[in-house]
Amino acid sequence: MTDSSLKTQGKRHIILFCLMTGAFWFSQYAYIPQLTKYASQIGASMQTIGLISGAYGLSQVLLRVPLGLYSDYIGKRKIFVLTGVSMTVVSPLLVLLAPSPETLIVARFFSGVAAATWVNITVMFSEYFKSSESTKAIGIINSTNRFGQLTAFIVGGIVVAAFSVRAAFALSVAMGAVALVIAFKLKETGVKDARKATFRFKDILQLYKNRRLVSVSLLGLLSQLITFSTVYSFTPLLATELGAESFHLNLFNILFMLPQILFAALAGTVIRDRFGEKATLSAGFALVTVSCILTPFLNHYVQLFPVMFISGIGNSLSFPLLMGIAIKDVELAYKSSAMGFYQSVYAIGMTIGPILIGMVSGRFGLTAGFMAVGSIGLVALVAIHMPAAGISGKQSPSAKA
Repeated sequence: MTDSSLKTQGKRHIILFCLMTGAFWFSQYAYIPQLTKYASQIGASMQTIGLISGAYGLSQVLLRVPLGLYSDYIGKRKIFVLTGVSMTVVSPLLVLLAPSPETLIVARFFSGVAAATWVNITVMFSEYFKSSESTKAIGIINSTNRFGQLTAFIVGGIVVAAFSVRAAFALSVAMGAVALVIAFKLKETGVKDARKATFRFKDILQLYKNRRLVSVSLLGLLSQLITFSTVYSFTPLLATELGAESFHLNLFNILFMLPQILFAALAGTVIRDRFGEKATLSAGFALVTVSCILTPFLNHYVQLFPVMFISGIGNSLSFPLLMGIAIKDVELAYKSSAMGFYQSVYAIGMTIGPILIGMVSGRFGLTAGFMAVGSIGLVALVAIHMPAAGISGKQSPSAKA
């Protein structure tokens, strides 16, 4: 096979992978803007809503490290990708068949199982690129991720307005099936034998002692804690109290996601190269934190539109960059293990964040809940600039060369 045909084959697999990823995240997010409102309508309390949202992160905390380790050990990625995509069909199907607060907890746990395989998805995709291009690969796959979510919010909103919230769950099942069909066509890179030969469990302990991996993972935890406590859990409830309808809830999420399609790809390349990792992360966390603190003081849902857009910019500057940094200098044999560790740690934030704000809001009100989460963003801003974090500043031209 000629070099040009190999290059064409590579592009084809990248395109297929992006299509699968978009459909995967479409399925995961088609009903999300309506989830907490729907849970409340079928009888869930504030605390139960926190558990429903937290269940999504819990399964990821439990599974992401084992999935990464075992994937590296057997030298395969695709089987895990197929398993994860299958769960995007199972999760919403459960809600359709037996809607209840308890079913929502179980369904979101299975949805988290699907999301746990994101570790295998991102690493499999990054292996289509050179090791030095890991942040570029992560930027591309994250942009595809965000595009799938954005499309889900738009189409899901139309479906809910035309039919019902249950129709959004049916749409989720359908798109999960599409993703599964495409996933079967994906190709692994063919380096599994070399990867398996060099994999040693004793080296994993040294990997997990890597200061930068640990610090970046903790920052990812704080980032996801803020996002899943607010945007994907209690901001929709606050918006409803301010008079927002189902259409507005989807529009909020669209505005949150829209800047991420552009900035997710740029944060790990152009913006990072221009301003450095530390400044880029600081700007991202600052925007997210300010948005979080402002939210409970708004007195009309229309004011949430610019706040959600600004929060989306902040998230896109920080989160994809953290993911790229996590595996940037890790050997091929251990990339899934490193990514599994990173994603498992940040999933803790996805779990405890909604539960935390649910407990605080249930006792002291939503304003207190948002302020508690906003204070965590301030902690992250301080942590970025601590030497122990290992986050690099702007490089000089000579250092880049």
